[in-house]
Amino acid sequence: MITPKASWPRWLLIICLPQYYPNWLVYGAYKYFLLSRSIFKFKGKFYPLVLNQSIPNNGGLAATPKNEICNLFPSHLFAQNLCLSPPQFKQAQELLIKHGFHFPIVAKPNNLNRGIDVVILENPAALQAYLKNADYTILFEEYINLPQEVAVFINKIDHQNCRILSITGKEFLHIVGNGKSTIKQLLQTSVRYKLCSSQIDPLWQNKWHIIPKNGEQVLIQPIGNFNKGTTFLDFTQYISPAMEQYFTSIMPAKGINHGRFDIKIKDLSSLETGNNLKIIEFNGLLAEPVNYHEPKYSFFQAQKIILHHARQQAITAAAQISLGNPCPTIMQAWPILKNAFAFKSQLKSKQL
Repeated sequence: MITPKASWPRWLLIICLPQYYPNWLVYGAYKYFLLSRSIFKFKGKFYPLVLNQSIPNNGGLAATPKNEICNLFPSHLFAQNLCLSPPQFKQAQELLIKHGFHFPIVAKPNNLNRGIDVVILENPAALQAYLKNADYTILFEEYINLPQEVAVFINKIDHQNCRILSITGKEFLHIVGNGKSTIKQLLQTSVRYKLCSSQIDPLWQNKWHIIPKNGEQVLIQPIGNFNKGTTFLDFTQYISPAMEQYFTSIMPAKGINHGRFDIKIKDLSSLETGNNLKIIEFNGLLAEPVNYHEPKYSFFQAQKIILHHARQQAITAAAQISLGNPCPTIMQAWPILKNAFAFKSQLKSKQL
């Protein structure tokens, strides 16, 4: 497999990295699978909507408030959080202090995903600057200072044990100094930086001239999102029975069946014991099996991973229907899907 280089033009890098292919191509086979199964195997029922019935807005299909999903799990598992709407922004700092927050603080839109407008606020000035441009409800979270971030994709039939379908490790965008080159010069050798420079430049434009010491590691982007330069690594081979037992213990008995946890941990053993572990968020039906972003995977290997998760989703949906859970027909689901399409268009416009 050819290793891409930062000196290549952007269009060539995208061709060589399937994880950057357009969504319609990456999920084309999944959409065909979904439609054909709904029509033929499920006899006209749009089966994903039988899943995650405890999650508002049709199982997390679109615009589900993150704070409402947090409330479905034991509160001690999640990072401390506080949701504020625009009328409360003038008192935001006072309210955060009152609830025990200390800088740095993570801020994110309560309804959007894909890492859109997620920032780490280092001080009150950064908080005020962030609020000035926000016209949506914001979820503030304590910054969790644990060394690793992982994504754990779960699948569960009501009242049965939880299965882990995949685990994805995250390697944040960083550089290693050589004592000679500036931060800007070091970044220009990074393929990841070239593909997400618009997300990075505003954060570092006043620090380009700094020369890191030889061997010094500089974290460029602490937000673990693919669109912000994070490299995703497939850790699925590390799934263990103890991990599945732990996640069974923290899941509701029913009502959440298919989705992805984003979690901060000390190391992978935290996923077996729950020690040194904090959940950042849970994503429902919109959750991607992000291990397909592993750089070593070809387009067809990525498709295999996506369709594996799709088959497990269909198997679980069939089990949920057999338990008597209601499932809408395709026609009944159409207004719901239209809202989801509108939400995805909103996401796309925010990313441009």
